[in-house]
Amino acid sequence: MAPRNSDSGNGPSTEGFPYQKVGIFWKVGVFWDYENCSVPRGMSGAEVANKIGDAFCEFGQVVLLKSYLEKSGETFSDRVINLQSELQGSGVSLTLCPPRGSKETVDPMIVADMMAFAMDNPPHSVIVLISGDGDFSYALSLLKRRHYTICVVVNNANAPDVLRTAATHVMNWRLDVLKHTVVDEFIGEATGTVPTPPTTTRRDGDAETDPVAPSPPLQNGALTTRRKSNSASTSSTDLDNFTELVEVLKAFQREENVKPLRSQVATRVKIRNPLLYGRSGGPKKFTDYAAAAESKGLVKMGGTGGYEWIALV
Repeated sequence: MAPRNSDSGNGPSTEGFPYQKVGIFWKVGVFWDYENCSVPRGMSGAEVANKIGDAFCEFGQVVLLKSYLEKSGETFSDRVINLQSELQGSGVSLTLCPPRGSKETVDPMIVADMMAFAMDNPPHSVIVLISGDGDFSYALSLLKRRHYTICVVVNNANAPDVLRTAATHVMNWRLDVLKHTVVDEFIGEATGTVPTPPTTTRRDGDAETDPVAPSPPLQNGALTTRRKSNSASTSSTDLDNFTELVEVLKAFQREENVKPLRSQVATRVKIRNPLLYGRSGGPKKFTDYAAAAESKGLVKMGGTGGYEWIALV
């Protein structure tokens, strides 16, 4: 029986949705802590709204997208005011949160709205929090234990572990959602100033490298040649066992990202087949699944420091 929040039969076309085989469209609520995950300069509000929608459409139907901004005594810059207008015109519900004395109101309002969304929707509905603030971990943990799908979007690799462990899925604000690789052009909170951005680096032994950028696009014919050379040593049975993984990685290649983060791939694989793990004789988690695919010569893996990637061979 379809879940209570399914729109099967009278909803939009199921083409392209990961649950199209069973007709499930989970309701998705997105709660964006604007001051914690700011917007890069040069990116319009419409572009940001579209990227947020694209990032989470595979979870289901994004029915709620709210952004929270503290309204202090400072005057908003023209750039921030224009950005807010563009966001609102693109379907983002803006919530200005005036402080009460010395107490901020943004966090309590986000928590209250997440709980209200959970009350209005059944378990397995998707709650997306765009914030790197560890203070939300308690509320998210409660929702996760009640079988809600929790996706946390963090603003850098140094987000608190307690926030990450409270989530079902973890994504990166700049890399996974905005697809933005420039780390030195961010709009400040209320005044529109440019703060010092978070430094995202990784270490390879003792050598520090530059922030990780998406992989360059494939040259024409590269995918075709690579798959042909691999088919000689890979049986059709092996490909059948890893259909979800191969299809997800092909989708990333079409997005000109040949080395996506493993966390990204794990999220999409689970969305495509929620029953993949835990079957008799099957993988228990994505780590086992990816390792088995690597042993079959289907994929290769690398990267360290929160930027572990996986790619088709």
